[in-house]
Amino acid sequence: MAESFFLKTEIVPCEIIRHDDGLAMSSRNVRLTTEERHKAPVLLELLRSSLPPDEVTRRLQELGFKVDYVEEIEGRRFGAATLGSVRLIDNVPVRSNMIWRWTSVTLNLRRSLPK
Repeated sequence: MAESFFLKTEIVPCEIIRHDDGLAMSSRNVRLTTEERHKAPVLLELLRSSLPPDEVTRRLQELGFKVDYVEEIEGRRFGAATLGSVRLIDNVPVRSNMIWRWTSVTLNLRRSLPK
């Protein structure tokens, strides 16, 4: 995106710094109530799960999260959801068994297509 807008900016990727329970550190976290703070790490747990994105969304909604998105793009799973008044965002690498499943489906589809 920086290149698209001709910005002389270097993007330096780094690890996400997390609390002991896995929640990504953010100044916004102080706005979570005690109950919400205990519930917030579920976002990461479900993003890391092998559940499909629509099931992750459903489970987060059942727990009271207002889900903006759960998507898989280029080997990563991204999620954003609001809990109380705080918007939580996170992303994780797609688990290898999930990659295998989608690769397997793609390979099977390619084999069945006419040449």
